[in-house]
Amino acid sequence: MPSDRGLLAVLERRTVNARKVWTVVAVTACVLSLGSPLTSGIGAGARVGLAALHLVVGAAVILGLRRTALSATERC
Repeated sequence: MPSDRGLLAVLERRTVNARKVWTVVAVTACVLSLGSPLTSGIGAGARVGLAALHLVVGAAVILGLRRTALSATERC
């Protein structure tokens, strides 16, 4: 997602611990995104399926982009 990479790039320029801050923001966004599939008026099977998809995509994005983040020593 381009906005995720953009946030990570801004954090890398402005904070010392960009990887940690970005991970907290990304996990929070992933948890908040579960609200829609869990509260919508659909069947239980569909809720479980949508929640699982949210978690799989969230884990892939969080772990993938977290791994690409530069550490403080690499940025200097």
